[in-house]
Amino acid sequence: MKLQGKLMKQRWNKICKCYFLDLVNDEGERRTIYSHKETAKAFVPKNRKEFTMIIHKDNNPRNNYFENLEWKTKSGHMK
Repeated sequence: MKLQGKLMKQRWNKICKCYFLDLVNDEGERRTIYSHKETAKAFVPKNRKEFTMIIHKDNNPRNNYFENLEWKTKSGHMK
């Protein structure tokens, strides 16, 4: 995805209680990126394919440090 010449700010989503960033390519298509998910994809090993959800071990959604993130299943996320 090639970005336009704009700096985009990370924002706080009050509904899902997480940080997100909107990216816009040269064709005007918008894509939302969640920082905790991108951090986990890059630095937290995913042991099984069923692990699709990210949890914060300390229950602090503002702490997106990779050691605080863990992959879970949808049912494991609700526990």
